[in-house]
Amino acid sequence: MGRRVVRGPGVVIDPNGMYSRDDLRQMFGLTAAGLSYQRREHGLRSVFRLGRVWFPGDWLLDWFRAGEQAAEEMREHRAALLADNRRPREGAAVGFEDGDHEE
Repeated sequence: MGRRVVRGPGVVIDPNGMYSRDDLRQMFGLTAAGLSYQRREHGLRSVFRLGRVWFPGDWLLDWFRAGEQAAEEMREHRAALLADNRRPREGAAVGFEDGDHEE
């Protein structure tokens, strides 16, 4: 059997709610590896209680908001790189054809 992904108009996260790994996997259509990756690499915080991993709703909302801030920072970083790539590098010969400059 294939993985079942629940689709709907949106996901509502209660800031006072507690969500399990299975809850998150079902809500967002994540694999177990995808959820682990988000925890390890993207700051998805969790707490271990009663022998299970839990995700407090307010932490989930913070994680989403941090992702948007990171996306905005990435867009700004890419724009700066593009601007830098259009400028000549420091020390690069500008306006010379091969063999037209002194060494």
